Amino acid sequence: LSAMNIGPGAENKLSSSFSLLVNLKKIGLSNNRLVGNFLLPLKSLPHLTELNVSYNQILGKNLRTLPKFKSKKLLKTLNFSHNQINDEGL
Repeated sequence: LSAMNIGPGAENKLSSSFSLLVNLKKIGLSNNRLVGNFLLPLKSLPHLTELNVSYNQILGKNLRTLPKFKSKKLLKTLNFSHNQINDEGL
């Protein structure tokens, strides 16, 4: 499995089982109600190149909890559009 789109309703279903998907390269999590530490289960994906978390409820203060991705050299696309991100809490 190299790509996965998880639609509305995923906000309560993200888990540490993502760490088992070591070949995952692209993840789409748009149109959910993601807030807080939603990215923590994804930090151990070594080949992640694209992450789409657009159209969620992410606030600027939630970005302080961004994990250090193991794939940071590979991560090419990070889409946070249409959230409530500003400099508040940064």
